[in-house]
Amino acid sequence: MTNTLTVRSIAAMLLAVFGVSLAACDQVEALSEPTYRIVVGLDREALEDRDLNAEQLDAAIQSTIEVISRRIDATGSAGHRVSDLGKGRLAVDFPGNLDPESAKNLLGITAKLEIKLVDVTALPTDVAKGVYPPGSEIVPMRDGSGQVALKRLGGLRGKNISRAQVGYNESSNAPVVNVEFDEKGAKRFAVLTTANVGSPMAIVLDDEIISMPIIAEPIVGGQVQISGNFTQGSANELAIMLNSGALPVPLVILEERALGN
Repeated sequence: MTNTLTVRSIAAMLLAVFGVSLAACDQVEALSEPTYRIVVGLDREALEDRDLNAEQLDAAIQSTIEVISRRIDATGSAGHRVSDLGKGRLAVDFPGNLDPESAKNLLGITAKLEIKLVDVTALPTDVAKGVYPPGSEIVPMRDGSGQVALKRLGGLRGKNISRAQVGYNESSNAPVVNVEFDEKGAKRFAVLTTANVGSPMAIVLDDEIISMPIIAEPIVGGQVQISGNFTQGSANELAIMLNSGALPVPLVILEERALGN
C-alpha cells in the first residue's frame, strides 16, 4: 500500500510540474507569436540614380531582409518574421513586446553613417546660396539650423564600425552613442584626426549632419562619441542600427496593422 501511494504521489507531482511547465511554455509561445505587421517598400525615388539591374536588386532585397532581422533580434524581441511579398515589398511581423513606433524607426532609417571634414574654405554666405568649392558638397543640419559644405573625400564610412553602444556625456549626462571602429577604420580615423587637429568634422547620418565637433587632438584609439540631442530610446535605436549595418536600399512604410484585424 505504501509503495502504491508513493508511486501515485510521485505521478501526481510530475503531472503538476509538467502541467505548469507546459502552461508556461504556452504563455511564452503566445507572447512571442507575431501580433503586428508593418509592410515596407523600396523607396523608388531614392533608387532612381542607383541604376540597379534585376540581379542587383534581388541581392539588395535579400540583404535588406537580413539587416531587418538583425535589428529586430537586437531589441530582444523573439518570434518576428520578415517575408518577401514581391514587387519590392516586405512584410515584417513581430510580437507585441516590440513597440510599433520603435519598429518603424528601425525600418525607416537607413543608418548610413559617415564622418567627413568640414570645408573651412567655403564662405557661409556662399553655402547659403548653394555655392561651394570644387571637391565639396552641401549637407543640411538635421536640426534645421542651416547647411554646411563638407569635403567629399578623405572621410570614414559606417562599414568600418565594429561596435556601437549607448553611453552618457560626462559633462551633461545626456545620452550619446559610443562608436568603435575596426582595425582598418581606426587607422584611417587616426590619420584623419592627426592631420586636422583644430578643424571641425561632421558626423553625418543618412545625408544629414547630426553633430559637428572640433578635433581637439589626434584620436588614435579608434573610438568616437556621437551626440545629437538623443533620448535614451533614440540613442539605443541608433546603436542597434549601427551594429546591424546600414540598409542597402532605403525603405518607406506602406502599411501597418494589428494581425487578425
